[in-house]
Amino acid sequence: MSTPAFLIKALRSIGYTIESSIADLIDNSISASAKRIDIEIDLIRERFSLLDDGYGMSMVRLEDALVLGRIDPDAVRRSNDLGRYGLGLKTASFAHCRLLKVLSKHVSGQASLQLDLDEIDPESNCVLNPSRIEQKEEEALFQKISDSGTLVIWEKFDRTANRLAEQRDQLNALTRLEKHLGMVFCRFIGSGLRITLNRREVIAWDPFMTGHPLKPWFGPRIEFPVSKGPSIECHVLPSSDAMSREEYEVNAGPNGWLLQQGIYIFRADRMITSGTWLGLGPRGGWSVDQSHLQARICVDIDCSQDEMWGLDIQKSVAQIPQVFRLWLSHYADLTREKARKFSSLPRQARARQALDLESYWARELLEEGGVLRINRGVREIVDLRDSLSDIQNDRLDRIFDKLERQVPVLDPVLKDSDQPSVSQLDEVQTEAMKSQIRKMIENLVDVKGLGLDFARSRIKIAEPFCNYPELIAEVVNERE
Repeated sequence: MSTPAFLIKALRSIGYTIESSIADLIDNSISASAKRIDIEIDLIRERFSLLDDGYGMSMVRLEDALVLGRIDPDAVRRSNDLGRYGLGLKTASFAHCRLLKVLSKHVSGQASLQLDLDEIDPESNCVLNPSRIEQKEEEALFQKISDSGTLVIWEKFDRTANRLAEQRDQLNALTRLEKHLGMVFCRFIGSGLRITLNRREVIAWDPFMTGHPLKPWFGPRIEFPVSKGPSIECHVLPSSDAMSREEYEVNAGPNGWLLQQGIYIFRADRMITSGTWLGLGPRGGWSVDQSHLQARICVDIDCSQDEMWGLDIQKSVAQIPQVFRLWLSHYADLTREKARKFSSLPRQARARQALDLESYWARELLEEGGVLRINRGVREIVDLRDSLSDIQNDRLDRIFDKLERQVPVLDPVLKDSDQPSVSQLDEVQTEAMKSQIRKMIENLVDVKGLGLDFARSRIKIAEPFCNYPELIAEVVNERE
């Protein structure tokens, strides 16, 4: 039988990074209903603390949290409980330090204990038992906790700190940590949770650019047809030319656009995986590539599906179960194709599609004059056709044909030019065109919150307004 020393040593070698370790501690704080989590860390000087304002732990609960094997990983958990194996506090901490201190205030009173790996006798078979913190130190530390909450402290760093000191990259490590926490807990931060790192606010990173006005496509939430299955949302993000340089860099995510494409698995709103295609696709799975940079898919699972999805101790790895692979591959393939088609469009076409400036009508010139045809390439029409069966699409084509035959032939002037010039428009036509431009500017500026210059640049490439730059300038001047 392995001694506790060997067991602890094995658990220290699971492979926790500083990012995954601290994320594991934050899981405990969120499960305790914390609204604020303050992290202080100096890896070179070997200082780390995490303080939350959750409901805390009683002494009995704290003992259970610090003793190996006290918590059953198969026990039924609350739907919002981010824990899993009952090892996170110990393994996440001992991956980087040899002394763990925990103090907590609960309605039942105060509780504090510590675990010191240097107190283990490797020659004995005794269990590593938590010990009390020295009284004077305990009193000082309890003053840091308000009415309720938990304080976790790491001391005696023997791994991460030395490595970082040698590489002199603590600043890079803290930057990675900040980005990682903003990504993993993006939903919680977006819902009001406040996380600070060395007194700096951690900003949520939304991988799906929710609500962005130039986002070309996203699908509805789709539930797996059998109960207790996952639900998904598919997204195609804006292209680089639709964003500023700063916006493009931010939305690239911690790992960059290439590696952040793909599947994002959330368990009880906590992100588990962040990109790549996780083996979906033919012949060993799709690889990440430039044609599908904008394709991202959100997959939500609940805590009861941990074993099925192969969730690891660090909650950073999951495997898509075979029963869901065909279903999920279908929607992933659809999203990838939409992203590929969108990225292959000319720049002006991408802008028109993203802003819903595409015309539903296309002109065709005949001997007797111009004829309007339904533009079957408009995004909404393409999406509709994708959702219909072959028989339904044939019926839709017949309806389109009838509509096109009933549209009157346009003025013969369209034979010689795409659109009449401003001088050829009468007063009523001119005012009607200006009215439409005003409505488009109101939609882009007042509703979508885009700047007037941006709106002007986009209307200039939209049919048929691109043919009337004088009218666009006149309407814009009215707003300035």
